[in-house]
Amino acid sequence: MSDNVTLARDGAITTVTLNRPDRRNSLSDPMLTDLAAAFAELRDDGATRVVIVTGAPPVFSAGADAGLKSGMSAEERRAAFGQRKSQFRRLFERANTLLESLEQATIAMINGHAVGGGWG
Repeated sequence: MSDNVTLARDGAITTVTLNRPDRRNSLSDPMLTDLAAAFAELRDDGATRVVIVTGAPPVFSAGADAGLKSGMSAEERRAAFGQRKSQFRRLFERANTLLESLEQATIAMINGHAVGGGWG
């Protein structure tokens, strides 16, 4: 795994942690790619019976990391978000589908805000 997502195994329990606390665990394209890889790995892991998904403190997830800057005009924001919307949706749906299809019991350990695309 990368620094965006960590896996910690403790016997039959595996904890998947969204690990971008500096960005409030917002879901970027690289994080969604890493989440999909983690869930695919767990799908085939016969030793894991429970999967816990959590966020590195202080929040669970601030939602989508749109990459928008505060100095952008409304038009610039719309254009920037529109360009990456389909890519983000594809990556989000892939990670979410893999998560939903896990055979293990799955628990969301919400440890703070969970906003928008952060599986609120």
